[in-house]
Amino acid sequence: MKLDFYHTLFVGVSQIFLGSYVMLMLDFRKPVTIWRTRWIITAVMIVSANLIGLLFLNFWETYMRVGIFTVTLPYILDTL
Repeated sequence: MKLDFYHTLFVGVSQIFLGSYVMLMLDFRKPVTIWRTRWIITAVMIVSANLIGLLFLNFWETYMRVGIFTVTLPYILDTL
């Protein structure tokens, strides 16, 4: 369990970094504050869903195979 916690922490930190990096590259529509807030809320929901799945639902076996889609695909779709 201790190792799973540290792996989950690493996944959370890397996803927060990825979401922040993508957000810095975006040119938000006007009104900028509304679109930026929507993007931040969506990114927080993506990270939270992944972390809850990893910590409480024992999602590690599946995450090893499809983790790239649960991390990058929602950000790509949200950006489009």
